[in-house]
Amino acid sequence: MQHMALSVLCLKGTISEMEVANFRERGQAALRQKAQRGALVQRVAVGYLRGVDDRIEKDPDARIQSTIDLVFRKFAELGSVRQVYFWLDRQQIELPVVLGTKDAREKGWQAARYHAVLSILKNPVYAGAYAYGRTKTITRLEAGQKVQRRVKRRREDWAVLILDHHEGYIGWDVYQSNQAMIVHNDNANGHAVRGAVRHGEALLAGLLRCGHCGAKMLAQYPRQRVIRYQCSGYMLNRDQSSCVMFGGLRADCLVSEQLLRCLSPLGIDAATAAIAALESANDERIHQKTLALEQARYEVAHARRQYDVVDPSNRLVAAELERRWNRALAAEAELEAEIAALEDGLEHPITDAQKRELMNFARDIPGLWDAPDSSPEYKKRLLRIALKEITATCEAETIRLVLHWQGGDHIQVEFPKIHTGKHRYATSHEIVEMIGERYVKDRC
Repeated sequence: MQHMALSVLCLKGTISEMEVANFRERGQAALRQKAQRGALVQRVAVGYLRGVDDRIEKDPDARIQSTIDLVFRKFAELGSVRQVYFWLDRQQIELPVVLGTKDAREKGWQAARYHAVLSILKNPVYAGAYAYGRTKTITRLEAGQKVQRRVKRRREDWAVLILDHHEGYIGWDVYQSNQAMIVHNDNANGHAVRGAVRHGEALLAGLLRCGHCGAKMLAQYPRQRVIRYQCSGYMLNRDQSSCVMFGGLRADCLVSEQLLRCLSPLGIDAATAAIAALESANDERIHQKTLALEQARYEVAHARRQYDVVDPSNRLVAAELERRWNRALAAEAELEAEIAALEDGLEHPITDAQKRELMNFARDIPGLWDAPDSSPEYKKRLLRIALKEITATCEAETIRLVLHWQGGDHIQVEFPKIHTGKHRYATSHEIVEMIGERYVKDRC
């Protein structure tokens, strides 16, 4: 009899566990179905609010919208999350943050942080997309204990992705190009990516790939004003020599010529757009500080209304409200002083002489490219915008470069290898023969 009672209790416990598991599975299925409709909104990103029927709507705060737009514009200009963070930090521009729980959200402002900038740039919600299931939890048994880790999924493995779900700050195409640039800037991925634009005169650094073994080519500087590109495959196998190795100056020159051939017809349009931007653009620092000043003035007015309502004789309350009012007034005065300092340091509007100089540059793009004070970093960024990759191969005494453009076209350029003992300062063989023939004629 006791044995039967224990069996019944075990059976009831098993059934209870099955029911709990069944309830959990039904709950997860209901969440997935709601997510597939784009209606599962657990936490809204900064810059958005939860509207009617749990719809995602843009935050009506103009300062928040302007700051998020500024982050995306600066990333398009600088091409690096790290550089965007440094620029925001130098200009002392704060970023919006959301504090509190789901039901008690509170907006605030904090100094820019790298991970905050990266979070804004990588979140698909700012592209107007609804995404669910971007991460998954992996459970493992380590040292006899259960360990759970959350890992990111590839975009094609996301459970739900709905485009044009709500109003975005950028388009989906811009979001995809931003993610590709962030991935390529991650130097930790080694040979799989181009790497971020770095200092140095080698214009093709990060773009070259060996056509023999597929390894990434390294940019080296043996001496001052000397550039050399070399296949990195030999680093994995020291018994083999490098597949491809050649001087970088001629390669940089040939690839730059192909790029300038494409850019020259656009020079006038680019100069016109630059002039219009310089004439109409407002200083971003002043714009952000002006929005902050408007909010500070609201805080001052709000503190004053609170102070006016309270009974002055109730000093326990009035004293605290008076301190809040004074803090708001101090913040307002500080922002006014910062704006005045920024306005005093503004550059003068572009002059007619500067406009003519810009137009002259537009008519001579190669001269502008070869100017001594032209920054190699800007040249590298232009090359990366136009080119996807360059494949280098060596056949006998010839170096062959295949340029893969972003649009899908391919161009091939070739140049001979420099023999041992030769250098770029040596007089060419054709000029030596010409001088010899002239000398013979003069003797005759």
